[in-house]
Amino acid sequence: MDSRLKLKITLAVFSAILSVRAVAAGTDATVYFLPFRIETYVAVTRVTIETEAADRLMITEPSQVKRLLALLNGGVKAKPGEFSENRIRAKIITGDQIYYIDAEGVVEKGSTDTKIDTSEFVKFRASLRDGQFHLISRSEH
Repeated sequence: MDSRLKLKITLAVFSAILSVRAVAAGTDATVYFLPFRIETYVAVTRVTIETEAADRLMITEPSQVKRLLALLNGGVKAKPGEFSENRIRAKIITGDQIYYIDAEGVVEKGSTDTKIDTSEFVKFRASLRDGQFHLISRSEH
């Protein structure tokens, strides 16, 4: 086996171990976020939010993940059908749970939808400090 192939295999195994550790620990949260105030000409959906997101980050500080989950699980019950599939502004992945937030702050989490104050989400994002998250990438939206 040549050294390049060994390196690729080693990196793949290392990445898999890190992914399993993150899921097993349940403490990391991956966030794809497009500011709520931005209106787009093309729909931002479940399929496109990861590529359209202005911020892509991983929150690694357990206390901040807990704050984020409390925010996502708070709010008031949304009206049936209130979630807008074409105006998604955030996707948050924690362990095996995926949350989507639309432009009006409706959070879809499984079969339950709640509505949060979008300014609280923005304040949460602004409160994150170095060491509490890792920027995956930032686009120029």
